[in-house]
Amino acid sequence: MNATAIVFSQPRNVELRSVELPGMTDWDLTVELETSAISLGTERWALNGQRPDGDVTFPCIPGYLSVGRIVDAGESAGTHFRRGDRVNFLAANLPDGYGGNWMCGHLSPAVVNVDPGKLGSFAGMPYVERVPDGLASGEASLAGLAAVACRGIDMAEIRPGDRVAVVGQGVIGHAAAQICRLQGARVLTADTIPARVELSRLHAADLAVNSLEEDLAARVAEFTEGEGVDVLIDTSGSARMIQQEVELLKRFGKLIFQGWYPPPSSLDLHRMQLKFLQAFFPCGHSGEAVARCMRWMQEGRLSLHPLITHRFLPGQAAEAYDLVLHRPQDTLGIVFQWERA
Repeated sequence: MNATAIVFSQPRNVELRSVELPGMTDWDLTVELETSAISLGTERWALNGQRPDGDVTFPCIPGYLSVGRIVDAGESAGTHFRRGDRVNFLAANLPDGYGGNWMCGHLSPAVVNVDPGKLGSFAGMPYVERVPDGLASGEASLAGLAAVACRGIDMAEIRPGDRVAVVGQGVIGHAAAQICRLQGARVLTADTIPARVELSRLHAADLAVNSLEEDLAARVAEFTEGEGVDVLIDTSGSARMIQQEVELLKRFGKLIFQGWYPPPSSLDLHRMQLKFLQAFFPCGHSGEAVARCMRWMQEGRLSLHPLITHRFLPGQAAEAYDLVLHRPQDTLGIVFQWERA
């Protein structure tokens, strides 16, 4: 069976290809995609060829934020899932010639393995989770990014009354701010892009700061009555920003490295030691957190729909990734509409 796939054929080159899908096994589903979302950070690094050696090879079928409807199920898979179920999955089975990658989400149809012995085998990944009734597929496809935020929040055990600063208001940072408030925390957010600051002010933060126009340290001092924040979540991926953010934390505070930090990286650990900080290094996300975020979306407690700035057909993939490479400041949530292709 053939599928249409978005392919990174080599660094900075995007194609739409027909690929031959692997044959189904007893534990496989065939899923017709409705939507798949771009992870701006991960897929930008992959397309630039800057992921660590062996993590992503070319040609690569990118994507790990896919939502679709089951159209076929193997005998064993059919005991857990039914035709017609809508599911959110991490990655499909890799076609021949596209090995060496952990991503494989931008293709339709997709063959997805649901063997219970393999699901969740790496810190909650891979996963296949049912989409709640009534939840729009575009928003559901962003649940994986919200779930990335969940891992850091869970690790740091953010509590009611904590004062939290979230630096960076991309999808993960914005979701982190909303989820911290669901936990009962008070949240300050910071970004340099006015549109993101305004979205954060409307949907995510008790105080949203444009750190190009305002003194972030002064606003944090005001927000915390001079004490510093209990928790700082960094989504910038910048060692330079981390050094500034350390000074915003109170003594014995918690620092969550929620971005991706390409090697090599140099940090002044001495300043962290002087503050007796706890540091957390979440990586990836879990199916349980994806299901949790989709449930919050269905209940109206987590809203990511306002973050969808662009919708493309798969045939417009080159245009979509041109935005990712050259105008990331103009984007937040980018969704491919497969059901309209």
